[in-house]
Amino acid sequence: MAGVRETAFMLLKAVYESSHGDCQELISSEDAARRLGIVQPAARGALGYLIDRGLVRDSREMAALPHVFITGSGVDAVEDALARPGIPTQHFPAVQNIINIGTFNGGAIQQGTSRSTQVTGHAGSLSGMDLTKLAVEFASLRAAALPQASSPEHFSAIGRLSEAQIGAEANDASKVQQALSSLGQAGRWLLSTSEKIGVGLATAALKTHLNL
Repeated sequence: MAGVRETAFMLLKAVYESSHGDCQELISSEDAARRLGIVQPAARGALGYLIDRGLVRDSREMAALPHVFITGSGVDAVEDALARPGIPTQHFPAVQNIINIGTFNGGAIQQGTSRSTQVTGHAGSLSGMDLTKLAVEFASLRAAALPQASSPEHFSAIGRLSEAQIGAEANDASKVQQALSSLGQAGRWLLSTSEKIGVGLATAALKTHLNL
């Protein structure tokens, strides 16, 4: 079962992605919690954590789970956590320890935004790939892409790439498949970077999941 800080990160990340990092965009925290499968008591605790630390501000409406705005500090908190998935940040544990940490309401955490696609199975698309080498190439790609990231979609894609790297390091093709299939439109941006730096296995994996 996820703790308050883990749940808070998932909720903040959902708000960040829904708002595209726009601090003036009002987001329904109730909808975000529902998409993640977070039950209301856990969502209230997580939202209180985020508000108390200035990562979101609520709209002052009388609701158990009010609409919220992400703050500049909240944007920084998400992007810092995604940029360094193996390192705890000021407000959250290491992202790689949050991914698939457990269940909220009896079902597995489903990560992603309304624009991403959740998939199961067909890990066979990675059949024959050396996952150990793929993990190394994903790390190289992440290091090359991070300085070029300029939008919330870019940072979100780097976070997904980190998840894919973790899956490859664990020799878990299904986790790699799930992460790559949630890249969204920024997947083509990562592919372009991958081709430029010459990481052939990572390029092949990205092309497979982008249907190229």
